[in-house]
Amino acid sequence: MPAVQRRDVVTSDREDANELFRAAFPGISLVAAEDDRPFRFRHSVAGDGRLMTYSLVIAGSATGHGTMPEGIAVGGVRRGRFDVAYGHDVVDTARPYLRPPGESTIVFDDAHVDLVTLDLEAFSAAARRYVDDDRLPSLLPRPGRTAPLTPAAARSWRIAADRALATVTDEEAVASALVRERLFDMMVRVLLTSFEIVPGRPWDDGSAVPAASGVRRAIAYLDEHIAEHVTLPDVAEAARLSVRSVQHVFRRHVGTTPLGYLRDRRLDAVRLELIASDPAVVTVAEVARRWGFAHLSRFSQAYHARFGEYPRMTIRS
Repeated sequence: MPAVQRRDVVTSDREDANELFRAAFPGISLVAAEDDRPFRFRHSVAGDGRLMTYSLVIAGSATGHGTMPEGIAVGGVRRGRFDVAYGHDVVDTARPYLRPPGESTIVFDDAHVDLVTLDLEAFSAAARRYVDDDRLPSLLPRPGRTAPLTPAAARSWRIAADRALATVTDEEAVASALVRERLFDMMVRVLLTSFEIVPGRPWDDGSAVPAASGVRRAIAYLDEHIAEHVTLPDVAEAARLSVRSVQHVFRRHVGTTPLGYLRDRRLDAVRLELIASDPAVVTVAEVARRWGFAHLSRFSQAYHARFGEYPRMTIRS
């Protein structure tokens, strides 16, 4: 498992900012505007190489041009102005956006921008658990195909990205290889259900691989309603399949039932939160109920079966 990386640099020197940016993104040159406005540059990065989170805050104005390193990258603007253009194709940065490969021009103006990147090889390997092999010739987005599939998909990605940032910047949580593995798998699943990352039509069109498309819709629904009460008919309706069919195709493609998948995702979420929690402030019962586990005894047994320890051991470790 790769070692965890963590860096945080701050400067008010424009030339230093250009060099620091180039060190983080070797294919892109950044030029800070030489004007009378105060300038400040802060760049934070954390992750294990497979999954990296970047936070870039620029007070003032700067322009960049070049090519992003190979990989999957999703950006989000927290405040200020941040423009991205690939020739005449302008990316909509008002919502989370998938960064295509190729040369681009970027403009910062008093902006705070976050970026989540996934190593392409690791992402492709993990994605094969959820996508048919013949749909994976090249997992690279294209200009014009950068937006989330739906507003709900955009919200799902924001929630996942915030959780990733909170986890990788928590030294105790990110020290666990299991936590990093679960986090990476979660980000792969949310990415696949939030963006049109597989070449061709979105999986939602229901034409290329109907069964896999139904599973994808079911997974998207379950991920979006992870902390809510969900019934099997709800999942079947979201998947556009019968109750019997959704159970059959889910077992075939995912290896479990829809509600079994939901339970496992909830257990994963509980574990991530327990690892990052202070036992003097938070109780296991509070976290369990927040993720939909009302029967604490059954929850504890399911948690032990999945992780080999009881939740009280996790929060105290």
